[in-house]
Amino acid sequence: MAILSYVIAGALAAVAFFLVVKPLAPAIRRLAGNRAWQSNGPMVLAILAAAAVFVAVFLAMGGGKSGGQASQEAEVLDQIHQYRFVQVLEKYRPETRDRLVAIVHNAFEQHNPALAQIQTTQLMQEYFPQYVPRTSDKAIVAFGTSLVDLFGYFETNSPETCKSLATGGTLTQGLTPERMNPTLDAMADVIEDGASKPQDPPDQAKAQALVSGVIEKMYAGTDPELLPMTALATPASQPAGKLCHTMRSFYRTVLTLPPADASIVLRKLISSTK
Repeated sequence: MAILSYVIAGALAAVAFFLVVKPLAPAIRRLAGNRAWQSNGPMVLAILAAAAVFVAVFLAMGGGKSGGQASQEAEVLDQIHQYRFVQVLEKYRPETRDRLVAIVHNAFEQHNPALAQIQTTQLMQEYFPQYVPRTSDKAIVAFGTSLVDLFGYFETNSPETCKSLATGGTLTQGLTPERMNPTLDAMADVIEDGASKPQDPPDQAKAQALVSGVIEKMYAGTDPELLPMTALATPASQPAGKLCHTMRSFYRTVLTLPPADASIVLRKLISSTK
């Protein structure tokens, strides 16, 4: 189970990183090519996309070898439900419990771990984006802070892993479940606050102006480790160390804004609202 927990945390990290890296491309295109602001619907792969990955890995590992199929499926579901973000999602969308049960059952029945990944990603895309635009300033800023901490860890300890995560890859080393717990809890809070005390979605024009200001502030100094902002549109071809440093610097700069402004930027970049 220790190995399984490690893999689960790594899968969550991969999706969380991809979630915050990829949305910068529309802002970069606007600044570089004077194109209209675009939101990032396809990149809102956070909570349950990660669940899909770790379910798939668990099945591939042959988890729960003792007992019959029913007990094996129950063991997978028990692992999923240890995470508060799944508990919170099911609190507000109780139908997701039956859908997760069906996803795990189908993967076992068809001996196809990839099926769990595909179906759970679809489930996540359907639900999570509904909560990001309306979540509280406190919840989204805490989520951003936890991710900046993870960027810092990888920048110091494993830049290549940071690059893999930034390009939608998987985690292979360097992250324990304990290190991921703050991010998992922050993701749960995004759902909780978005459901229980929603605010208005972020204003598009203000978000655009704030992102421009963040980028200008970020490059106002002489940090030699920063990549050109346009380079972030092609992360796979960039040096790992500088890529990780640049991404962390962007979000750290966002977090220097007043919380209400940082919230506007983060909710707009990470959400799928137009």
